[in-house]
Amino acid sequence: MTDRRLNPRSVFLAPASAQLRMTVDAEIESWRGTHAVVISSCASTCGDELLVQVMADNNDVVSWAATVVACEPIIAPPAVRYRVSLSLTPAQSPAHADGVAITSTSVP
Repeated sequence: MTDRRLNPRSVFLAPASAQLRMTVDAEIESWRGTHAVVISSCASTCGDELLVQVMADNNDVVSWAATVVACEPIIAPPAVRYRVSLSLTPAQSPAHADGVAITSTSVP
């Protein structure tokens, strides 16, 4: 039987507040350069930082870091939705286990 006290552990040097929300689908209303407007079922607060992932034409997943600029409710049947304005910057490319970066393409 191994001594569980000798197993590696994670260390967090400072507490951090975080909130995880996942929206599986959001409708892109417009996307111009580094600004996008999406329709979402979840409200956001100005200044929230999000990760936007979209499927490019060649089936690659492209990631963008996004900051919420504005959020306004759309009150219409069947449910309340939100128009969320985002400021976008390309996210860092993730790396494979071998350390080679995954390349991504740009989305208009």
